[in-house]
Amino acid sequence: GQNASNILALDNTINDNIQNGITIYGSSNINISDNEIRNNGLQGIACLFRCNTIAVKNNDIYNNARDGIRLDKNSINSLLHYNNIHDNKQSGIAISNSSFNTITGNNLSNNRVGIVLTQNSFKNLLNNNLVQNSSLYGMHFQSNSSSNKVEKNVLQNSRNGGIAVNGAKYNS
Repeated sequence: GQNASNILALDNTINDNIQNGITIYGSSNINISDNEIRNNGLQGIACLFRCNTIAVKNNDIYNNARDGIRLDKNSINSLLHYNNIHDNKQSGIAISNSSFNTITGNNLSNNRVGIVLTQNSFKNLLNNNLVQNSSLYGMHFQSNSSSNKVEKNVLQNSRNGGIAVNGAKYNS
């Protein structure tokens, strides 16, 4: 939805859509919980422009043609936690040009990249995530993404490495 607020998407099966399973633009206070989101033509969940305070929790998100979850273009203050995100063709979680988000307690497996931060994404917290069997990297920081905090994650069996940094700085 666009310019929406105070929306709850609970206990749905969202699958086989031509584009995204869920698309959000310029909206706030959205809660997406306990859903199965699969087999969509682009992202499972896409917050594409100025999303604020989006909670994505306890979802099973898999087999989407691009990313499982994408926060893009100034999506801020969101919480992605306790999701099972697997078998997506690109990233399990992609954060692009977005900041002040918390990604915690997620299980990510069999994605191209588990979690990617790009395009000036800063001050995001990534902690207590399990990232396994990524075909490229477990986590990838690129394109001036800076001042992100990465702690207490487990990164296992990624083909090209657990963490890759390319054009990013001041991440800890």
